[in-house]
Amino acid sequence: MSNQNAARFFDTSGCLNLSRPTSGTRITSSAKQYKRPSTSSGLIRGQIKIDLYNFDHIDFADSKYVLTSPRSLEACARLNLKPATLLPKKLADLTSDKVRFSTLVDVHDEMEIDRLANLQRCRDEREKIIREETFPKSLSTKLVDSKTKSNPSNSHLHNHVESRLPPRPPSSSRLTTTNLTWKTPDDRNELRISASANFLDDVRRMDKSLQRKGTSDPNKNDQYVNGLENVKQILEQRVTRTTSDNELDSLTFEKKQHELLLSHYDHELKIQKARENARRTEKEKEAERYDSLMHEFVDQTMAEERRQNELRRKLDRLHHSRHLYEALQAKNHEIQNADTQKRRAELLNEIKRKDRRTQHFVKDKQDTVNLCRTIAKSSQDTRQYIRETKENFDEKAKKASLTSAILVTKPKIPVDRRHLQSSLRT
Repeated sequence: MSNQNAARFFDTSGCLNLSRPTSGTRITSSAKQYKRPSTSSGLIRGQIKIDLYNFDHIDFADSKYVLTSPRSLEACARLNLKPATLLPKKLADLTSDKVRFSTLVDVHDEMEIDRLANLQRCRDEREKIIREETFPKSLSTKLVDSKTKSNPSNSHLHNHVESRLPPRPPSSSRLTTTNLTWKTPDDRNELRISASANFLDDVRRMDKSLQRKGTSDPNKNDQYVNGLENVKQILEQRVTRTTSDNELDSLTFEKKQHELLLSHYDHELKIQKARENARRTEKEKEAERYDSLMHEFVDQTMAEERRQNELRRKLDRLHHSRHLYEALQAKNHEIQNADTQKRRAELLNEIKRKDRRTQHFVKDKQDTVNLCRTIAKSSQDTRQYIRETKENFDEKAKKASLTSAILVTKPKIPVDRRHLQSSLRT
């Protein structure tokens, strides 16, 4: 590929290194590591190429671009993929508070599967570009035209075999050396190299088709196996026809090539059947495991339902017993309050009765005291009256004379205060 074509696909908008991981270990995207095929390409301006096989290495973590290899960039451009999308994503970049961790893990796994699929497509496209550069298309077209003109029947058989084979990319063209004459040994060697490359192309294409058919709808596997058997029969007929002719000198290489392709088809057919058996066994195991998981899930669900029912019954009994206890407590409280009120009323009545009795006793005592005082005063008055009424006539006459003497003239005799007081009292 020329420098102009490389510059045309060197799009820096998708090649910038913006999301490389910064860890100190190499990122392994899958359990199987792809080995980089050996190529004769050298360095670009004295620097190491960053292609589809070493772009995830830790040595290129600080690189400005994801890819610098022109073939890798052209492969990405043909598939309309940006090189930045081929970098592995970290799970920490997908962290979100609104999404569960298990969901993030599943999303990360799906993104990783898509990334690996795109990476493999880019690598296949890069190998296709290398084959196109190694074996020019003009030489392939010239060889096909020469073969068609020299032997039309063999070309018809070749087209019949090509129609039975799985579809192949338009950039590659299969070459055969049946009934071709070359003027120089260099042309024959060039044809042999081109035929070997096309044979390897057919083998790789068949492997891809087998993998694609094996991972697609299982109903198409039987059709593909039947197609392989038909191709096998056609190749056997062609090898038989080739060995029956006397042109062994010019067709030895093609015979070996077709025998090798036939053995490869047989091997792939056995592998396909083994894959079908393994897939069937895996499906049966998966069905058994699914049934066991379903039984376990049903058992766990029923056990959980029984546990919930038992817990619900216990809670109902607990609520019922608590309701009865609360009702009994309320009734006892009401009875206790009634007894307290009754006792309080009885005490108040007793206190009132004692108050009335005390007041009656006080009133009786006061009446008795007043009666005693009245009797005492009456007795005193009686005694005084009796004492006063016991004076004789002489004493009364003497008092009268004394009184009259005091009132009329001065008394001639000394006045006795005691007699005066008694007279004044009367």
